[in-house]
Amino acid sequence: MGKLDGRVAVVTGAGMGIGRGVAGAFAREGASVLVAEIDEAAGLETTQWLRDEWGAGAEFVRTDVTDKAQVVAMVD
Repeated sequence: MGKLDGRVAVVTGAGMGIGRGVAGAFAREGASVLVAEIDEAAGLETTQWLRDEWGAGAEFVRTDVTDKAQVVAMVD
């Protein structure tokens, strides 16, 4: 059991770099991860990696965090 079992983490910029690493850390601890990323290909790749590598519940939502309406839609 992980420290975050039953929790959901929202990670913006999770498609690459630090964001992807953070998403993996959350998944490794048992959290389901919402991958919020503007780059659809990178976001989908990270989502699949989380599922394959960690068995995580992972979903992708294309989100430009500079657009308030998209952030609100992502949270909804």
